[in-house]
Amino acid sequence: MVRYSVLFVRGFKQINATLERVAVIGACAVLVALTAVVFADVVAREVLHLTLIWASDVALFCFVWLAFLSAAIGVRYGEHFVVDVMQLASSPNAKLYRFTGYLASSVVVAVGVILLFWGVPYAEQAMRRFSYSLGLPIGYFAAIMPLSGTLMILFEAERVIKRIGVGCDDR
Repeated sequence: MVRYSVLFVRGFKQINATLERVAVIGACAVLVALTAVVFADVVAREVLHLTLIWASDVALFCFVWLAFLSAAIGVRYGEHFVVDVMQLASSPNAKLYRFTGYLASSVVVAVGVILLFWGVPYAEQAMRRFSYSLGLPIGYFAAIMPLSGTLMILFEAERVIKRIGVGCDDR
């Protein structure tokens, strides 16, 4: 009989895997858009002697979204925030190793909570301001903050569950 914790953890991992796939696809799309816009801006400016007024806003939007999505994806793999110095100085079974792992997880969750709970009112407030060149609310730029915070919390929760061994069943 499979324990409920195993079923929960499996479902949680599947949800996170799906969220990660969506985030990776989004990050790839934003990277392609960023590259295309910057390339078009350079060609327009240097070859055609034209100015694309909207290009800098679109590039900034893409860059911000790419940074926040990449940060969240990095959290899932523990590549974004690590305390290597102290962990390398001790064995994986040592208390210092576990302590630094939980400390890093606490900081990541704290950053996620800050992005989530301060990002929502910031994005709502930014919906009342507009990009001059695009005519779009700046809230679309800021919407990635609470989204990234949510992903960071979910991805780090999965890492903590794996670390403490709750519901681990490697079948």
